[in-house]
Order: sequence, then C-alpha cells, then structure tokens
Amino acid sequence: MLDMQLVRYVGLSGVLHGLFIIGARWELKRYNLSGVVLLLLIVGKVIWEQINGALPGSESMSGGKVAVNAHLYGLMAGLVYLLITEKIYPKLLHR
Repeated sequence: MLDMQLVRYVGLSGVLHGLFIIGARWELKRYNLSGVVLLLLIVGKVIWEQINGALPGSESMSGGKVAVNAHLYGLMAGLVYLLITEKIYPKLLHR
C-alpha cells in the first residue's frame, strides 16, 4: 500500500484521473490545442492537490474527505498504461 494513512477509500476518482490522462493523449493525437489544454489542466490539478490539498469545495461536494493521493496514483496508472500500449507493446509485436 502506497498511502499508509489511508484506511478506507470509497470512490473511483483515481480511475477517473487515469482515464483523463489517457483521454488527453488521445485528444493530442487529433486536436493538438485542446489536448494540451486538457493535459495541462489535469496535471496542474494533481500538482495543486499535492501541494495545497483538495480543491476548495470538493470535499463538501463529495460529502467526505478527498483522497488526493488516489488522483496522483490514477494519473500515474494512466501514464503506465500509455507507456505500455504506445511504446512497449508495439515493439513486442514487431519483433
């Protein structure tokens, strides 16, 4: 377990952040400007959360404490997925 203080986690926000990174990459392939904007927004949000904690209002909207590290882990999982599917797997196919 990466976050030893986290006892219980309810939600899919980490998965959502990973999907946002994958979506930003797909968007970059088709529409450069909107892909860059989406990528900067999601990475900037996660950096903000790591420095300052949850975004203002997000805890009251979600009805509980926000596990900001889940967002970071989801983002990293999305990056690992992209690395595997775009760099490693294609090389294995063309051996």
